[in-house]
Amino acid sequence: PSACAPLQGDGGSAMAALDHRCLAVVTAHLPLRELLVVRSASREALCWAMNAAASADDAPGHRPRDRIRVRLWMQRIVDVTHGTRDESVFETGLRSLADNALRARMETEMQDAVAAMEEQIRMFQSEVDRRLGRLEEQEQNVQLLVEERVRQELGRILAQEVVKVQATMEAPVRERVS
Repeated sequence: PSACAPLQGDGGSAMAALDHRCLAVVTAHLPLRELLVVRSASREALCWAMNAAASADDAPGHRPRDRIRVRLWMQRIVDVTHGTRDESVFETGLRSLADNALRARMETEMQDAVAAMEEQIRMFQSEVDRRLGRLEEQEQNVQLLVEERVRQELGRILAQEVVKVQATMEAPVRERVS
């Protein structure tokens, strides 16, 4: 058996039982110090972390092995160039690499946030439009009620005026007839 073969029987560790994608997600969020602790925690962890075989869904540069190696190289560059004139050259290069990665992550997050905000705005606008439609309908109903009330009042006033005019016209005729 290989030195990196998983342990057989009851003696196997939890690390050997975990899916490599689960471990990749965990290691993606670990700082270098904790990543090295995980790597040195057990034989299975070391074998898993340094295993060069990647599955089809692992993108290049995103495998835990690559992440560990890059972090180790970066730490080694810092150690070797510390205090020399070359220190600033590597520092600038590494900083720009980190800045570009951060910028790409932030742009993705910003696009997601903008998309979510636009969706909320669309939902808000549809709610406002729906409520405005109800208000317009209510306004039309109130206008119809007011118009009907005005017609009724005008009809009543007109009827009263007709009675007054008739009374005014009939009074002289009654006086003449009597």
